[in-house]
Amino acid sequence: MPGIIGSIQALEAIKILSAVGEPSVNRLVLFDALSLQLRQVSVRHRASNPLSGERPRIRQPQVIEANCAVAVGAQYAISPLALEQCLLSETALQLIDVRDGHEHLTLSLGGINIPFRELPQRLAETVAGVETVVYCKSGVRSLKALHAISAAVGEGRCRSLTGGLDAYVAAGCLEHLRRAEVGQ
Repeated sequence: MPGIIGSIQALEAIKILSAVGEPSVNRLVLFDALSLQLRQVSVRHRASNPLSGERPRIRQPQVIEANCAVAVGAQYAISPLALEQCLLSETALQLIDVRDGHEHLTLSLGGINIPFRELPQRLAETVAGVETVVYCKSGVRSLKALHAISAAVGEGRCRSLTGGLDAYVAAGCLEHLRRAEVGQ
């Protein structure tokens, strides 16, 4: 697919640069790989377009802040500060770190280290009926792990650390990280 689309784009560039043929200006070309059909859709010019309209406001590249966090229901998430409170109060809690082993050795909250790719084979190590928090670096792998664990042991007892260790550190929750670093 990338080769086919790349060839079509190169052909359009050649048509424009050499002023030969009719380039697909103001048309969107749709390619259906299953039926090997091309279709074109006319695209109307919007006068209010901030990039190419009558009064463009965007004149140079702009930095756009993006947050790649995935939203999850509150019953399946735990904030860094809430987790810190649980750890400080010594609430019975199982921690599962789904990062790779070398990441776990570098910095950890402790608990069981089950790398995400090994989770299906090692689900038996998780304890059903125990409050569990799954964590990783940024919260993405732990959300995937949350779904796998919930499907295996039932929903409601497992939560994902929102934003992962990055958010935990950013929130200033360092007490348990220091203990994990020195092996306590």
